[in-house]
Amino acid sequence: MVKRALGDELTPGVENYLDLFTEDATFDFPFSPGGAVHVEGKAKMAEYLSSIEGGMVFDTMNLDAKYSADDGHTTVLEYHCTGSNVETGQPYFQNYIGVLRLSQGRLTSLSEFFNPLIGLKAAEKPVPGLQNQIEPHPIEVAQEELDDLKQRLERTRWPARETVSDWTQGAPLERVQALCEYWRDGYDWQRCQARLNDWNPSRITTDGLELFFLHVRSPHAAALPLILTHGWPGSIIEFHKVIEPLRDPTSHGGQASDAFHLVIPCLPGFGFPRNPLSPVGAWSAPRGRGSR
Repeated sequence: MVKRALGDELTPGVENYLDLFTEDATFDFPFSPGGAVHVEGKAKMAEYLSSIEGGMVFDTMNLDAKYSADDGHTTVLEYHCTGSNVETGQPYFQNYIGVLRLSQGRLTSLSEFFNPLIGLKAAEKPVPGLQNQIEPHPIEVAQEELDDLKQRLERTRWPARETVSDWTQGAPLERVQALCEYWRDGYDWQRCQARLNDWNPSRITTDGLELFFLHVRSPHAAALPLILTHGWPGSIIEFHKVIEPLRDPTSHGGQASDAFHLVIPCLPGFGFPRNPLSPVGAWSAPRGRGSR
């Protein structure tokens, strides 16, 4: 039985996952690892599901969070689906973020994305402990670590200065020394740490991989979810000037319709999360609907 996850908008008594959709519904999976997938019609979607890694059967679609757009037809959902693999019998569990459109009690379109921070899991048994559970994780750098850093900066052994007056031989010694001096004597980490802790630092462990992120909720109920990701090298600090305007635009000259709930993750093993215990990238366990 498909659980009545989406409230009164959907026709009750639906027995099959695909029966949530109209016959001509469209399905988009833009970030599939094998490339974007677009499917026209419920029948083609059934064929697509049966072709994935021995066939996938879905029996529940459960709502975790809901955000409605102003047009009255578009809804952004955080939800999870359960089911099984027809060939192996392996249980299936996956969290998603989906952009859906509804008409007369049925879904007419679905654009679906993996939810990267909640329970990416396809396992026969639940993993104990903190697996798939978000928990607060305030940043606390011990003073002795800061003192050790300052001492190591003080003991820096500098090379001879460059023989040119430009950057053709690398960063000029004088500029690097000035940076080191600021880092040692001027930079206030405690102030930075306190600011980051204002934005609800959190962590989750999934498939043995610890993820650390800022989870910043907007005061506006209709705010949409937004993920901000930094590059390499980089850090979540890069976003400190845009967090508040995105979270609460009405306090910065904007409108409530411009508001976002923010998830701002660190790269795995970079910054605050623990180092991965295995290579990160193209994970080997099946995730999502087959190759997506």
